[in-house]
Amino acid sequence: MLQDFAVETGRAIGSIKQRETWGGHKIGIWINSFRTRRDTYDAERQAVLEDLPGWAWTPQDDAWNATLAELGHWVTEHGRMPRPTAADETEQRLGVWKRNNKNRRQGRADDQTTRLRTLLAEHGELMP
Repeated sequence: MLQDFAVETGRAIGSIKQRETWGGHKIGIWINSFRTRRDTYDAERQAVLEDLPGWAWTPQDDAWNATLAELGHWVTEHGRMPRPTAADETEQRLGVWKRNNKNRRQGRADDQTTRLRTLLAEHGELMP
């Protein structure tokens, strides 16, 4: 059902709100339930959930993933990285987010850092 949601709506699983329903199902409650019961799932079931587009185990990861995706779309649309000193609020917010995460994540090798590093490298910006 969640895979169908992602395909039909084009939305990431992490964008689902707690009270959201889709196709008559309370999918927002499902997401919260899956996250709460994570420790009871075997590795195979956890992997199935993690393969869903935009899946994250915590809302904080959802927000981080959504901002990274927004940054990627912005860069694709404008052909450059956003500036933290820009007059445009969206560009400024994304520029500050990028700068802060680039500094904060230096030397790390987790999945989020690797994805940020890859996006930056695709646009000629290195991250140690």
